[in-house]
Amino acid sequence: MTEPAEVSSCPSGLRAMLSDRVDGLVPELVPLAEATTLWNQFVEVERLAGSAKLLLARRVSDSRQWSHAGFPNPAEWMAAQTGSSVGRARADLGTSERLALLPDVEDAVRAADCQPSRPI
Repeated sequence: MTEPAEVSSCPSGLRAMLSDRVDGLVPELVPLAEATTLWNQFVEVERLAGSAKLLLARRVSDSRQWSHAGFPNPAEWMAAQTGSSVGRARADLGTSERLALLPDVEDAVRAADCQPSRPI
């Protein structure tokens, strides 16, 4: 397992690297033989990012920063941040809380074997 300090500094570096790749992406220049592989790699990045968001949702709720930002509950803050519905954010938050009680499922989410968008 990664050390907590490494985890907290990791997303900004990942974001910068991914942003550079997306900024430089010219779809017409990607060889047709490589387009599907590249697309699948971005699908995996999306799955992993979704897993991380789901795992962190309960911690974001516990932080109460949503309250300091003027939101009545964490689901409304999460919905505002992601552009999703409050219902979707509420479902993700509930799933995140249940994952704490289901270590095998949490491991599957970490490995991106479970789709984070589906409630447990």
